[in-house]
Amino acid sequence: VIEALACGLPVLGTPVGVLPQIAAAPPQATAVALATQIPPLLQPEHYARQRQRARQQAADNFSLPRATARFGQLYEQLLSDY
Repeated sequence: VIEALACGLPVLGTPVGVLPQIAAAPPQATAVALATQIPPLLQPEHYARQRQRARQQAADNFSLPRATARFGQLYEQLLSDY
């Protein structure tokens, strides 16, 4: 999913994992509900905005500097507990 975002591809999916935070539309529990989200997403103007949003989300939340900082924070927190 994160690779798709980095490539500028908006993602849809079910309410599991990281999808609730990054999906282009609210996550859905059924295939029918997911399928109804596809046509509006593919409208050219909407799709262009969602592609930009996807790339920005990847850069803001999952870039190497961001991931490294998060791991550092986790390690510091764990070490402070001991």
